Amino acid sequence: AEAEYPTDIVFKRREDLQAIYGHLTRTAIHTVKPDNIATFLGRKLNGNYQDEMGNKFNTRIEGTRIKHTMGSVSIKMYDKFGFILRIELTVNDVSFFKHYRKVEHRDGTQSMKQAQMKKGIYSLPALRELLLAANRRYL
Repeated sequence: AEAEYPTDIVFKRREDLQAIYGHLTRTAIHTVKPDNIATFLGRKLNGNYQDEMGNKFNTRIEGTRIKHTMGSVSIKMYDKFGFILRIELTVNDVSFFKHYRKVEHRDGTQSMKQAQMKKGIYSLPALRELLLAANRRYL
């Protein structure tokens, strides 16, 4: 199940966004490293991380986009309609994220602990908070 969470910053005038957008994308291309991507996503990068990770810059008909990827999660920045700066986080596997929840043990007991997020409707409020926090860290 895929989840997306955008954060939009709307500018009154196109010129205002266009005046800074090139600088924002260039800065992101040249300065965002794997450690930064992990930090945006609320993770720490350790030496045995095996999944794919990186940055990608695309020029499309709609405009330019920068995309940072860590495994099944990506965070993108692009201009939408020329006057909206959008930060959008996409998750293809919600178990990438951990949160504090009730965990049932094999012996039938339960405890509250940090655990992988479960795929399901009951995880949506916690997932929303984690995705919003990641977008804010990116900004």
